[in-house]
Amino acid sequence: MSIFEGWLSFRKIQKRISVTRVLSFPSRWYEAQGSVVQKAARYGIPAITSDSSATRKLIEDGVTGM
Repeated sequence: MSIFEGWLSFRKIQKRISVTRVLSFPSRWYEAQGSVVQKAARYGIPAITSDSSATRKLIEDGVTGM
């Protein structure tokens, strides 16, 4: 199930992260620094990112995401 929410308090973010299984980070534009991917990795959440983004350099394919 996908959940799209607006601004959340820190407490609600922590609650969401505790049940998150994967981060989907699609992008049509080049993202120089996808900090959300780094934040997810800090909690052990794998990320699926676009090849057209610098975030692909943050991912070890099959280990920390795709």
